[in-house]
Amino acid sequence: MTEKNWYSLHMSDLFLDLRNYEQALDFIADAIEYLGSVARKHAEQELAKVEAHGPLTTEELAMLAKDVGRKSWPARHALQVYLSSPSGCDLEWRKAVSAVSDSTAHILERFRHGTKCEAMDEVLSHDESASAFRDLERFEIAEVRRHVRHQIWREKHRELEKDVIAADKKLAAIVKRLDALRELAGDAPWIQDEIMSKLERFEDRLYFEGEELDAEILDEEIKYYREEKEVPTGER
Repeated sequence: MTEKNWYSLHMSDLFLDLRNYEQALDFIADAIEYLGSVARKHAEQELAKVEAHGPLTTEELAMLAKDVGRKSWPARHALQVYLSSPSGCDLEWRKAVSAVSDSTAHILERFRHGTKCEAMDEVLSHDESASAFRDLERFEIAEVRRHVRHQIWREKHRELEKDVIAADKKLAAIVKRLDALRELAGDAPWIQDEIMSKLERFEDRLYFEGEELDAEILDEEIKYYREEKEVPTGER
């Protein structure tokens, strides 16, 4: 499987379906807020081309989304760590509740009080939240949280600079392992599809969902496929 047609795989079970043009553009527009000035200017120029000359190809859009996801990950990760702290959690809650409609704010506050949840994520993932919040309210909260997080990032990015640097080092170590898996896929055609499928999901979780991948698990994958690569084709 080549890098080009990697993105033609079935993506319905991924966090971000890169074949869904609007969904991919939405992700890029959201993540651009966390880029440095140079990377942000480049991404904005690419989006300007879309407005001026029409849609990118699926592969072009996928690569742009991946580039933006990768370059914004350290900032997004640092912000998520902050928002998981008591002060960050409280700040997000106050800003979000003040920005949603009065009816949604009332439901949020009542539900939070009744369940003793602290963070917005806890409220929305609670077992009873499905009956408490309609789809329309969940959509409203999600949109508000996106803008609230942008606002908090603009307010706190200088305070989080050390955390961003630390996250960047974590990302470099993870990417090094993902690159090793990609190299193994190129060297072992008989297991290429399997490796690329796993790699696709790893990168989806990392770049788009924002998860910090476990380096030990990646090392185990690399070790396993290196051993598979050494098995002569005729013995399989």
